[in-house]
Parts: sequence; C-alpha cells; structure tokens
Amino acid sequence: MTGNGEQQEGQFQEVQVVRVTRNSSGTKDELRKGLKESSKKVQLQLPKYNAPNFSGIFKGKMLRILIWVMGGILGTALLTGAYAGFVYYKWTQMTYQISTASANGGGTESVGPLADQFKQTKTFLLLGMDTRKQTGSLNTDVIMIGKVDPVTKTATVVSVPRDTLLQPGKHRWKANGYYANYFVNDRATVQDKIKETFSDYLNTKIDFVTTIDFKAFEEIIDSLGGLEINVDQDMRYTDNADGTHIDLKQGLQKLDGKNTLDFVRYRKSNDGTKASNDIERNERQSQVFRQLMDRLKSISGVLHIGDILDAISKNMTTDIPSDQMLPLIREYITFSKENIKFVHLVGEWKSPYIYVGDEELKKAQDALKAEH
Repeated sequence: MTGNGEQQEGQFQEVQVVRVTRNSSGTKDELRKGLKESSKKVQLQLPKYNAPNFSGIFKGKMLRILIWVMGGILGTALLTGAYAGFVYYKWTQMTYQISTASANGGGTESVGPLADQFKQTKTFLLLGMDTRKQTGSLNTDVIMIGKVDPVTKTATVVSVPRDTLLQPGKHRWKANGYYANYFVNDRATVQDKIKETFSDYLNTKIDFVTTIDFKAFEEIIDSLGGLEINVDQDMRYTDNADGTHIDLKQGLQKLDGKNTLDFVRYRKSNDGTKASNDIERNERQSQVFRQLMDRLKSISGVLHIGDILDAISKNMTTDIPSDQMLPLIREYITFSKENIKFVHLVGEWKSPYIYVGDEELKKAQDALKAEH
C-alpha cells in the first residue's frame, strides 16, 4: 500500500481471515461484531498482465517466408535457366553433329522467307538401320515416308515392307538394300540417290532423309522409362550368330528399348511361336511410333531431353539443315496422333520378294498427294 492508502500495482492486499470455532470465547453478539469488523470488503488486484507483442515476431516470420518464397522462385528460375541452357547446348551440339547439309548441300533448297518455309508441306524419308557388328549390315529394315502439313496439322505416313521389290526392270534389290548399295558405291551421293529412288516409287518429291541406327531407338526408349505396348502374339526367336534373343509374351505391357525393338523386328520363330509377315511388322511400327510420340511430349520426355539428344547425336544422320531443325520440330510437336494417318503397303509374298500391285501402290501415292 502507498502512503495514501492506495495499493501499488502488482501487489496483493492482505486479507485477515477470522476463524470461528466452537471454542471461541465471547457471546454471539461479540462474535458477530468481530466478524463484521474483520470481513471488510476488499478488492484483490492481480498483477497486470502485459501481453507479448507478436507484431514484431509476425513481421519477422512473414519476412522469412517471403525470402523463402522469393528464394525458391529465384532458385527455380536459375535451375530452369541452367537446364534450358544445358538443353540448348545439347541441341546445338546434336544438330551440327547429325546434319550433313553443310557437307553436301542438304535437302530441298530454301525458297522464300525462312518463316514461310515452315508453313509449307514437307515430305520426309525415315530409315531405321541395323548396324550391329555381328551382321556387318547397312540394311534399312524400317522404311517410312511421311508427308506433313503444318497448316492443317495433319500427316500421312506410308510404311514400305523391307522385302518389297521396288524396280523390277532396273534392280533386283529389296527395298531395304538400296541404301547399302548406294553407300558402298558413292557415300557422298547416298542421300540424294535414296530420296530419288523412293520419290520415284511413291510419285512424290521427298525433301529430307533421316537415317537412325536401332541403337538410338533403344537408348531413347530406355531414357523415357519404356513404352506401353500391346504385344499381339507370343514371340520367341534366337540367333547366336548375331546375338538376337527374342522372348515376348502376348498382352499389354511395358517394354524397354531392347524388347521394343524385338517387338518391331520379329519375323520368324525357331522356338514354336507363330511367324509374322512384313504387314504385321508395319502395324507394330505404327503402334510404337504413336506411343513414342506421346512419351516424347510428356514430362518424362522433357526431363530426359539431354539423354535423348545424346542418343540421337551418336546414331543419326540427316540432310535437314541444322538451323531448320528446331523450327520444324516446333511446328510438328503439337500434332495429335489422331491426325496422323498410317498407310501400310500390302503385297504378295513370293520368296524372296514382296510384290506390291499397281492398285495398292496407287492408294499409297494418292494418300500422300492428299496432304497439300
């Protein structure tokens, strides 16, 4: 208490407690009087509670959160920028490595502004090649001609069976043997000659040719984590001479690069499974092509673009000029697989060739012409 009888802040006022028992002396009136005097009203004052000031703490936490968020954004931007720079480096390295345009003039000559060229219909020849050391071969066992219209976002792809007899009156080579023969005779002109051969056969001008080793095919699929493939039959085949060992079960399943290649190439069996013809092989190629396109456009494809570009660099050649590759891909990457029409040449097997009739060939030619 203060001198003025006021209670200081933070102190308790003493309270006198009078205990009354049966043994307390005095009359009832005296006891009552004593209680009245002793039971004065008192006001207890608890120490004043000073609430902590959270505003500073809150502001500090918000500042730290803001710093974390901004740091995360900056870090992501830096990582994204670094990854983009890495991809650009890989892309530039790859395009200059695989393009032969600077060496032999490349594909179709450029006419008009560069931007307008990428809006024009282009025709591509894709050759899948087996270059295993065990076989010593340059045979192109996968042959596809694709005509692409960037305006309508549509494409037509014609698959040519590897055993097709292309020019009965000129050569007795199978379709898959032309590239090897041209390469051996004159390596410098092989791209021009192979384009001319298939241009004549399908009556459509081919602008560019790309050859890809099956090894790249395997590595690309492995980098994407495999493909979901519907295997149409059991497949078993072993050839110790070239290291081939195919063992696939029928049904929908995820295949790695090696098994996907086995699925595409399977033709005959020496272990009790049904053989396949080139028509069935072409249908399998189409299925794999569609699945591969989907995977390349997926998040997995983006994240593994470096590995994909490495596989391409080591195992592909093309006469597409290096400065045109990226714009072409930008135009074509948005294509839906539903807008890609596949045409499989069908012919009659008469060992050792497949003979494609005139009517069947014209269907393929007209399908390519339909792409303006």
